[in-house]
Amino acid sequence: MKRYSSFALFLTLLGASLDPASATPVLAIDLNPAAAGIQSTLTVQPGATFSLAVVYAGDGTATFDTFISSINFNNNGAVLGLQGGIGNPKAGALANQAPVAALDIFGGVQVTEGGNLTAGPASLATGFTADSGLLGLNSINDPFPMLAAGSEVAILTLELVASALGTSTLTLFNDIGPILALSTLVPGGGLDTIPVDATLATGTVTVSAAVISEPSSLLALLAGLLGLARRRWALAPRSSHHV
Repeated sequence: MKRYSSFALFLTLLGASLDPASATPVLAIDLNPAAAGIQSTLTVQPGATFSLAVVYAGDGTATFDTFISSINFNNNGAVLGLQGGIGNPKAGALANQAPVAALDIFGGVQVTEGGNLTAGPASLATGFTADSGLLGLNSINDPFPMLAAGSEVAILTLELVASALGTSTLTLFNDIGPILALSTLVPGGGLDTIPVDATLATGTVTVSAAVISEPSSLLALLAGLLGLARRRWALAPRSSHHV
């Protein structure tokens, strides 16, 4: 039987408490960036356009300097399309947090929040038929600042259009390397790219012709109909009877 000293046991327990698998950052698709929190579902009518954001939620420990991924969609028919054919991808607020500057990886130019991103060629995840192309953001020289647990920041935004009735899942995908990475210098002046673990959260968009009105809207409609009925009754001619 192995015997452990109290110091060795302490180191073992400390290592377990610092296990990086116990907490990882999250990469999520927010389908309503204007609303508080991450909205993972959205219902729209055919022809509607909407924006999504790829959001990084920190865990208080992870750092990275590179993000590369495509957004895959249409796993149940051609439900969604890219607005204008390209989706107008733009850098999110993360670009402004780069200590030196942020780089549009496939465009080769520095960008700030709202700056256009260039899409590179991408492969599709199994079961999906459309994507945004690979989109990438890099923090030059130094990694992006570490985010506290519970803090969120948008990496990029993309515009989509509802093309047909149906439901589509949206997911991040990169088959040429890690979605998040941290580059470190190695002897000789080269760079070593270390993958950064993250939990991927998908989104779901439903394109439906039926729009369910809110209760307040139904009450307002009913009140309007009652008011119209009263007005017609008041204006209606009255028959008189003479004795």
